[in-house]
Amino acid sequence: MSPSPPLHPYYPLEAEITGYVANDRHFLALIQIFAFVCLVGLGATYAVCYYVYNFKTLASRQTLFGQLWKEYSHSDSRYLTQDPFVLCMETITALVWGPLSLLTAYLILTSHPLRHPLQIIVSLGHMYGDILYYGTSFFDHHVANISHCRPEPFYFYVYFVGMNAPWILIPAALMWRSMSYIGKAVSRLRELEGKKKI
Repeated sequence: MSPSPPLHPYYPLEAEITGYVANDRHFLALIQIFAFVCLVGLGATYAVCYYVYNFKTLASRQTLFGQLWKEYSHSDSRYLTQDPFVLCMETITALVWGPLSLLTAYLILTSHPLRHPLQIIVSLGHMYGDILYYGTSFFDHHVANISHCRPEPFYFYVYFVGMNAPWILIPAALMWRSMSYIGKAVSRLRELEGKKKI
């Protein structure tokens, strides 16, 4: 009789691991997802921190991120004019939403139960900031007759809309997902509490 296959791939093979369930994702897919989340999160956080730290001298910066911000500013020159709203919004993003986004990514990867409330808070923060960002620009353009964007459609649609809309759309989807999850969990808890009362 041949020995039975191990119950898990960890050593020692005979170690008892209660409740073990094998991953349903390939290890390369997991590593790629984790690396992508880290790179996007760290890259976006660094870019915003760079702006906040260098906002007074950004127009003269020749570093990679200085030039990236100057390029993006073709779609919104407020980044180069030391606009108070943009500075305050990006400072909050750098100091609050960036670090909380990284914490949320960690909680998602570890399936921590606090992931859902924090995901709602962070998503709402990103959406609120981006809606204010669009709103103040819309006000300046349509009420104050000031356009901060160059007239070429590329700068408006690719940079201004394309690079900011994901900060509304993705958080909205994540917020909906977490609210649904919490709603189901509360419903299930009420069911269980109701059964105990009987």
